[in-house]
Amino acid sequence: MRDNVLYCGFAKRDISPKEPAHLAGYAARWGKNPAKKVHDPLFVKAMYVKDRFSLLLISADLCEISNANIIEKEIKSKTGIDAVILASTHTHSGPYTESTLSNPNAFDEKWYNYFVSQAIDASKEAIKNSFEAKIKIAQGTVEGVGKNRRANCSAIDNELSLIYVKDCNDIVRGMLINFACHCTVLDANNNKISADYPAYIYNALRQKYDGVVVLFTNGAAGDINIGYSSDDSALGISMSFRSYKKAEEVANRISRKVMDIISKGECTQINDIEIIEKDILLPLKNGLPSLQEIAVKIDKRSEALYQNNSPEEKRKIELDIIYLKCIMDNIANVGNDTHCKIKVSLIKMGEFVFITFPLEMFCEIGIEIKEYAKSLGLNAVIIGYAGGYSGYLPTEEAYKQGGYEVEVSPFSEKAPEVLLYETKKALYEIANGL
Repeated sequence: MRDNVLYCGFAKRDISPKEPAHLAGYAARWGKNPAKKVHDPLFVKAMYVKDRFSLLLISADLCEISNANIIEKEIKSKTGIDAVILASTHTHSGPYTESTLSNPNAFDEKWYNYFVSQAIDASKEAIKNSFEAKIKIAQGTVEGVGKNRRANCSAIDNELSLIYVKDCNDIVRGMLINFACHCTVLDANNNKISADYPAYIYNALRQKYDGVVVLFTNGAAGDINIGYSSDDSALGISMSFRSYKKAEEVANRISRKVMDIISKGECTQINDIEIIEKDILLPLKNGLPSLQEIAVKIDKRSEALYQNNSPEEKRKIELDIIYLKCIMDNIANVGNDTHCKIKVSLIKMGEFVFITFPLEMFCEIGIEIKEYAKSLGLNAVIIGYAGGYSGYLPTEEAYKQGGYEVEVSPFSEKAPEVLLYETKKALYEIANGL
């Protein structure tokens, strides 16, 4: 490979279950029948970038991958790549990637091992297929998609970030799209395997750019969806507008923006990459209960369901049980010590810095990071659900208000402040070459 030249490669593998699969993401599906049909295939896709550093960015059409760091280490050991980042799109119509206490019989270890093997194979193929590349990055806005699902809050992030890669013949070979919106257009009543709205993005862009591999990554989407209550969604309340037709509509808005950006050529060409990985200790809530204590609370609330309750009381009890089971899963994942260590990666490509978090971060936190980056002459892109999954990270204001995301988060109300401080510090260092 020649010096001062960037090389890039792409590959994908189908990871759709071949057997019936329980779908992750919605409490309303707990204990229900598995999905037997595939509406659209699920993929794991790899993007390889090489200059003096080597990087694999991997995106999987799955809800979350708590053990992503283990898969990353395995891929690293098998490929010798400097940095490997595995992110999930956060579709709520894909299989479980771990055994959970809330739905203990839903995890299919055989399928999971197949997924891991496909992620490894896609990574190896992306490296093998690498070519001399022109890497371009651009940003735009997509209106009319994301809405803040929190009461009395209107903050959203409409920014779309795009990496697209051309070969020496000026052919678009691959791209990575980043946009902040829950992949939950389809509700809990959907029982078909689906990548949700990204599936239609993939199809539209493949039709436009023959053979292109499209990776999708979500942003700071913890409080962003297409406009519905998280409680209603958790309870499985049917909403007619949450349909495949709506998923295609959302995708069309995003796909059109991507095509518009590429056709206009309004982009920054990248000549080098730099990667920094940083561990951050986030404080957990004081006095998190033990799993046994939560189980006792669940039993008591479950008994209350059989009493003579009004519809409002019944809804409250059902939500309490859902919250408790979600808390139980999160504590089983991150522990109930005083702090939780997360890995944050900063990938600098020219004036752009892609920052990965294993979190479901509220958009306001992501926006503050982006604004600070701009003060340093950088454009930050937030990639959530990456390198693992540790739960929701609401804002300090949200902690005062309560609600689903606050109740199920294992993190203290001081955690956003810590994360912002450490992330801004890392941005300052990478901007000034420290």
